[in-house]
Amino acid sequence: MVRLARSPPVVGLALAAAAGATLLHLGVPLSWTLLPFLTSFLLSWPFQRPGVPWRAFSLAFLAGCVFTHQWQETSARDCRFHLGEGQALHLSGRLVGPLVEGRGEFLPVSSEAGACREPLRLVVTGPEREKPEAGEHLSVHGRW
Repeated sequence: MVRLARSPPVVGLALAAAAGATLLHLGVPLSWTLLPFLTSFLLSWPFQRPGVPWRAFSLAFLAGCVFTHQWQETSARDCRFHLGEGQALHLSGRLVGPLVEGRGEFLPVSSEAGACREPLRLVVTGPEREKPEAGEHLSVHGRW
């Protein structure tokens, strides 16, 4: 006789989190996924014993939505995801720290490449006396 075992609750929680992440990848706005669950939580606070599994799945779903939303926001500010190899680039910003052997980190304030807001590695070539100081505002032209 074969006995079917019930899957552990962790599997359901993982599936709920994946469902939340998938909805955001498909373009569903974060507010549409959050509002129904938040209202149900507010109406039933504090948690009561009979509904705990449903609420746990709802929380896992929300966690998947929020995590994916944060990941999308972060990747939207990162130039590495939006620029092609060898693409010309014009940025304005400042150096985060001092240059060491002509290398440093550059924090963009504005760019032609869209929403580049994450620090970029910068290699400065040229004579030593022309190298900028840390915190100095720069306008950079180069290639990715």
